[in-house]
Amino acid sequence: MQAIFFFGMMGVFFSLVTSVTVGLFQNATQIKQQRIERTKEIMREVEFALNDGLLQENPSLQGVNLNNLSFALPYTSATSDELSQDPWGTTYEIVSFSENVILLADGTGSMGPSSAIANVTTFGLFSAGPDKTMDTPLPADLATLKFLVPSGDDLLHVFSSYDAMNRTWNRAFEVDNTIEDVAIEMYTRKLKRFLGPTATPVVKDGRSFTPSQILNQYSTCLANFNAGSGSFNGNMVVNQNGSDYTVQCARDFSAANISACAEVSAGQIVVSPQSASCWMSDANMVNIPGYPHMAGNASMAALPNVSSLVPEALGVEHEVSRDPFGGNVVLEFDKSTPHRLVIRRNYADVDWNINYYREVEGVDPNAL
Repeated sequence: MQAIFFFGMMGVFFSLVTSVTVGLFQNATQIKQQRIERTKEIMREVEFALNDGLLQENPSLQGVNLNNLSFALPYTSATSDELSQDPWGTTYEIVSFSENVILLADGTGSMGPSSAIANVTTFGLFSAGPDKTMDTPLPADLATLKFLVPSGDDLLHVFSSYDAMNRTWNRAFEVDNTIEDVAIEMYTRKLKRFLGPTATPVVKDGRSFTPSQILNQYSTCLANFNAGSGSFNGNMVVNQNGSDYTVQCARDFSAANISACAEVSAGQIVVSPQSASCWMSDANMVNIPGYPHMAGNASMAALPNVSSLVPEALGVEHEVSRDPFGGNVVLEFDKSTPHRLVIRRNYADVDWNINYYREVEGVDPNAL
């Protein structure tokens, strides 16, 4: 009986020891796995900090120390200790490589390129893992990093700034889209008023004309234009308000503008929407009250021949204030083409090279 009791007690003892050993092993395995998952989580948060934090507040990483992870502290759940060392007490290894990439905006401007050159950086974030030994050779170039598979129990997270920088360029492009929409809408309103029955009349040779009647005379002068000589054939007699009136084409309209603008075929001016719209850039007509132009609420008379408009002229100061490049938007206006506005960007730093423009053209009056 004593022997049976003894062996029974020994069985219970070994069972307890086995249970404790298995429990300790399982607990150690769980802790190890938890640390691995936490390390991966921190690495993902570092990517978030760079792309959704730093690069959304500033377009460039200029001045940011990327040799340690302290830059991520304001944007992550990690403590400063967790960012300085992995859970096994080993310092993270960071490598990075940059390359110039052409970024294309999601939309397109009416004219000009819609691209920017960005210095995109690809990062490799390494942890030596549970054994505290870095088994993976650190890559010496970008191509190696992109296809690198970690060795042993090392942990590796590879990410780049491409998506974040592309979002930045699209935000800038959306600012320009808004400016274009506002400029065209303002010009359209001016054009409708100018061509409408309530437009301010113009007195010529003692007779009163609406802008629409003047434009009828413009069509008459187009038909009287000699494309070969680049001049009008002479004055023309038309009937206005039931009586004859002599239209002095050379006095009222710019022959040089017609030569440069109108569509010509076989030496003759072609009656087309393009030719009929040439008055929009006619220098002899800009002094007509209410003449439509792309300079917003600025006074045409007060502007120099070529000028840079302030955003307030178009009422887009709020949009410009949201520009990720600090309002680096130039609005160029040329009196010789009052129906056009140029939106231009010239910006350069260590991460960006932008030399971009778009021409915004007012609506064709034939489309109204």
